Amino acid sequence: MQVSYQIEKFKYIYQLILIFQINIIKLIISNKQVNSQLVSQLVFQKMILEILGMIALVVGFNYSLKFIKRNDDVQNSNEFHLIRRIQHLGSGLVILIIAILVSDTLALYGSLCGFLYFLCVHILRKKNERFNQMYLNTFKFLLRPHEIEGLPGAFFFLLGVFLSLAIFDKPIALIGILFLSFGDPFASLCGIYFKSLQFMEGKSISGTLGCGIICTICGVIFRLVYLDYLHYQRLDNTSYLHYSIACFLISILAEIGPNSRKYYFDDNLTIPIYTCILFELFFRITLS
Repeated sequence: MQVSYQIEKFKYIYQLILIFQINIIKLIISNKQVNSQLVSQLVFQKMILEILGMIALVVGFNYSLKFIKRNDDVQNSNEFHLIRRIQHLGSGLVILIIAILVSDTLALYGSLCGFLYFLCVHILRKKNERFNQMYLNTFKFLLRPHEIEGLPGAFFFLLGVFLSLAIFDKPIALIGILFLSFGDPFASLCGIYFKSLQFMEGKSISGTLGCGIICTICGVIFRLVYLDYLHYQRLDNTSYLHYSIACFLISILAEIGPNSRKYYFDDNLTIPIYTCILFELFFRITLS
């Protein structure tokens, strides 16, 4: 019953957004004398509603995972790691699809508002114990021990998305989001289920290779279905073989890059940034 109620609530909110957008279009079409200032205000309001809708979609997806957990003490079980990987992969795919479908400006402002939203939630948790308890009752099953008191991974995830979109070409930024969405959870799962030698703190050979393999597969598929369709000119002189090798090496370098929280780094932030920097260098070298 509770799941049905949440679904119906999201459907109702989505219908309200659609009705509002339709009324905006009708108003602009029917009234030819609408001044540019009013049109700008309506477009701005529409963008705000779309950004709120995007944030609600990501938060709603994370909340929905609560209904698939079976163990009440989920943080002390293998189920926690599985749910965390599903959450990471699913949230990343939602953000990636949104970034592809919407305009560059909306994707940029959406990611900006997203990480500011999680920052505000964190500040409010520190200021208001009642709100903090409500937050923990809802999302504690997704939080690592350091996230119970500190910033959640979602903050760094969306900050990494924002910086990637703000600094680099959108196709390169999307590759960074793709590698973060798939590479990090698969590296963790391979490290857990295929025990191997650790060559760095928290980094195993099996996990790093798993990250490289899945990112190469995803990178090639992404080029086939999106980048080639987009006719991305920076790939014109790059064969699939060279591109695949670049995906493998760049994803591994991004995964093992410095991510110590001692220095306020988080792999949700560093992986997309390192990926974008290395792909930018790769394209400049191949085009030179």
